[in-house]
Amino acid sequence: MISSYRLRHFFQIDRLESMVVSERQRADKATQLLSESRDLVIEQSQTIQILKDTVEKVENSLCELRNEYNQKEQQRNQQTGMD
Repeated sequence: MISSYRLRHFFQIDRLESMVVSERQRADKATQLLSESRDLVIEQSQTIQILKDTVEKVENSLCELRNEYNQKEQQRNQQTGMD
Protein backbone atom coordinates (compact mmCIF):
# COMPACT_ATOMS: atom_id res chain seq x y z
CA MET A 1 0.00 0.00 0.00
CA ILE A 2 1.21 3.53 -0.81
CA SER A 3 1.80 5.75 2.18
CA SER A 4 -0.14 9.00 2.39
CA TYR A 5 3.15 10.91 2.19
CA ARG A 6 4.05 9.26 -1.12
CA LEU A 7 0.52 9.76 -2.42
CA ARG A 8 0.63 13.46 -1.56
CA HIS A 9 4.07 13.74 -3.10
CA PHE A 10 2.82 12.05 -6.28
CA PHE A 11 -0.13 14.47 -6.56
CA GLN A 12 2.13 17.45 -5.95
CA ILE A 13 4.45 16.33 -8.72
CA ASP A 14 1.47 15.76 -11.00
CA ARG A 15 0.10 19.22 -10.19
CA LEU A 16 3.51 20.82 -10.81
CA GLU A 17 3.87 19.02 -14.14
CA SER A 18 0.44 20.22 -15.17
CA MET A 19 1.37 23.78 -14.13
CA VAL A 20 4.55 23.55 -16.22
CA VAL A 21 2.54 22.44 -19.26
CA SER A 22 0.06 25.26 -18.69
CA GLU A 23 2.83 27.85 -18.35
CA ARG A 24 4.53 26.57 -21.51
CA GLN A 25 1.24 26.95 -23.37
CA ARG A 26 0.84 30.48 -22.04
CA ALA A 27 4.41 31.32 -23.04
CA ASP A 28 3.83 29.91 -26.52
CA LYS A 29 0.63 31.95 -26.85
CA ALA A 30 2.41 35.09 -25.64
CA THR A 31 5.20 34.50 -28.16
CA GLN A 32 2.64 34.09 -30.93
CA LEU A 33 0.82 37.28 -29.88
CA LEU A 34 4.11 39.17 -29.74
CA SER A 35 4.96 38.01 -33.24
CA GLU A 36 1.52 39.06 -34.50
CA SER A 37 1.91 42.42 -32.76
CA ARG A 38 5.28 42.98 -34.43
CA ASP A 39 3.75 42.16 -37.79
CA LEU A 40 0.95 44.65 -37.14
CA VAL A 41 3.41 47.35 -36.11
CA ILE A 42 5.42 46.78 -39.29
CA GLU A 43 2.24 46.86 -41.38
CA GLN A 44 1.05 50.04 -39.67
CA SER A 45 4.46 51.67 -40.17
CA GLN A 46 4.30 50.84 -43.86
CA THR A 47 0.76 52.23 -44.08
CA ILE A 48 1.86 55.42 -42.32
CA GLN A 49 4.76 55.83 -44.77
CA ILE A 50 2.40 55.33 -47.72
CA LEU A 51 0.06 57.97 -46.27
CA LYS A 52 2.95 60.40 -45.73
CA ASP A 53 4.09 59.88 -49.32
CA THR A 54 0.54 60.42 -50.58
CA VAL A 55 0.17 63.62 -48.55
CA GLU A 56 3.48 64.89 -49.93
CA LYS A 57 2.34 64.18 -53.51
CA VAL A 58 -0.97 65.97 -52.88
CA GLU A 59 0.86 68.96 -51.37
CA ASN A 60 3.19 69.11 -54.38
CA SER A 61 0.23 68.94 -56.75
CA LEU A 62 -1.49 71.75 -54.85
CA CYS A 63 1.65 73.90 -55.06
CA GLU A 64 1.85 73.30 -58.80
CA LEU A 65 -1.82 74.19 -59.21
CA ARG A 66 -1.36 77.38 -57.15
CA ASN A 67 1.67 78.37 -59.22
CA GLU A 68 -0.22 77.76 -62.47
CA TYR A 69 -3.18 79.74 -61.17
CA ASN A 70 -0.95 82.62 -60.06
CA GLN A 71 0.81 82.68 -63.45
CA LYS A 72 -2.52 82.78 -65.29
CA GLU A 73 -3.76 85.53 -62.99
CA GLN A 74 -0.60 87.55 -63.66
CA GLN A 75 -1.02 87.06 -67.40
CA ARG A 76 -4.69 88.07 -67.16
CA ASN A 77 -3.78 91.14 -65.10
CA GLN A 78 -1.06 92.10 -67.59
CA GLN A 79 -3.47 91.69 -70.50
CA THR A 80 -6.19 93.76 -68.84
CA GLY A 81 -3.60 96.37 -67.93
CA MET A 82 -2.54 96.63 -71.57
CA ASP A 83 -6.08 96.97 -72.87
